Amino acid sequence: MRDRSIAIVWAVGLLVAAIVYSVGPDQFLADVFRGADQLEDAAQAALILAGARAYDVVRALAIACFGVFFALSVIAAGRGLPARSLLVVVTLLFLALVWHEGPEATGHWLLAFALAAAGATSMTRRLAEARPMLAPRGKERF
Repeated sequence: MRDRSIAIVWAVGLLVAAIVYSVGPDQFLADVFRGADQLEDAAQAALILAGARAYDVVRALAIACFGVFFALSVIAAGRGLPARSLLVVVTLLFLALVWHEGPEATGHWLLAFALAAAGATSMTRRLAEARPMLAPRGKERF
């Protein structure tokens, strides 16, 4: 194992020497720094693009989760389950969080998504644990 690691270190050293020789020893560091600057610029551009896309994705997820929560809350309230107060609280908090606009509000949208997802999960659990609703006598259910 030790002999193998020594051989790998020597191989990497020889590879670096070949690269330095091909570029030219006097320009090697300048080329390395120029390449690092180009890599940094490309990484920053990618992060900016990813940040803009992430903002849109988080907003879409938050709105979709809130829609699911709202629909489940209406169904639960229609079945007589306790849902109205949670619907009011989550709606007010959701609106307060998403009131801000722009990419600096991504954290607000992320919290709104977490709130709506927690509310939708809670309503799903309430509906799943509730007894099935029986049809009133004399009326047919479709």
